[in-house]
Order: sequence, then structure tokens, then C-alpha cells
Amino acid sequence: FWWNGALHFAQGIVEENPNITYRMGYATFGGLIAAVLGPEYRVFHQILLIVFLVTSCGMYASLRGLISRIAAAATVLFLVFNPFTAEWLAISTSDALGLILNLLAILCLIAGVSDRLRLRWIFGFGILFSCASLTRPLMTPFLAPAALVVIVAAWGEWRKLATALGLMLSAFVLPTVAW
Repeated sequence: FWWNGALHFAQGIVEENPNITYRMGYATFGGLIAAVLGPEYRVFHQILLIVFLVTSCGMYASLRGLISRIAAAATVLFLVFNPFTAEWLAISTSDALGLILNLLAILCLIAGVSDRLRLRWIFGFGILFSCASLTRPLMTPFLAPAALVVIVAAWGEWRKLATALGLMLSAFVLPTVAW
């Protein structure tokens, strides 16, 4: 079902895509990869695993400055060797892609609020979190805690806080409305 939707998207078949009414994020991402690298599922799955591992390394690099190296390594190891993560990545579905997109969104949020507020990273979080929510809608309510993190990071700088929240929300709404 999932890979069939990706292959349809790779061939430009959107209206009759089997995933058209059911979370098109995976079909869109898989279709783009299949259009560039060919329709072999094994190649796509290997790319998905590589993206996950690179994202996990990025998570370690981001966390080691905030917590300790040992705590960052433990966090990433728990993520990588979690049985649910293994299940989601073994059978490449929207679960795996949603996990990766959510992790990338978290990396952008960490970069956006660490040290000082960086609006580009906050915007990146909004876009990636929106794409993740289009892929796995169960995570959408976590936009509220992310907004709270931005509020805490920019407390006292009201203009910058309003700009950051506006950017984050508009970046989240843009792909959602477009879809």
C-alpha cells in the first residue's frame, strides 16, 4: 500500500494515488526518491535508514552541549535501539518517515532556542513539524509544548517572541493548508 503510493507519485499519478486520502507524506517522499534513484524498494529503504542514522548523529551532537556526552549518547542509544523504532524502520511506512521528520523538527527547535533565538531554525521546525504531522497526525498536539519552549527561550523579548511564534505557526500552517 505505502510503496505503491510512492511509485504512483514517482510516475506523476496523483489523482488516482492509493494514498491520496490517507497521509500522502510517505508517498510524496518515497515518490521523489523513486523518481530520482529508481523504483527499487531496497534502495529507498537503505536511504531511509541512512537518513535516520544521520539524524540520530545530529541528535547526539545537539544534545551533548545541552546535557552531558554520556546522557546524550544514552538518549540516542535508547532511540536507536528502541523496539518500536526498530519495528517502524524495519517495515518502511509512514511511521518511519514520521519519526525521522519529527526528529529533524526537534533538531531545528533545539538549534532555534539554544543560546539565542534563531528565527530561521524556528521556521524550519514549523515546516518539518507540519510535514511530520501530515505524515503522522498523532503528533500534531505537540505543537503546543514546542511553542512553550519558544516562549521560555524568548521571555522578555516580546517583539522577538511574537515574531518567532508567528513564524513557527505560519510555517506549520503553510504546508497543512496547501495539502
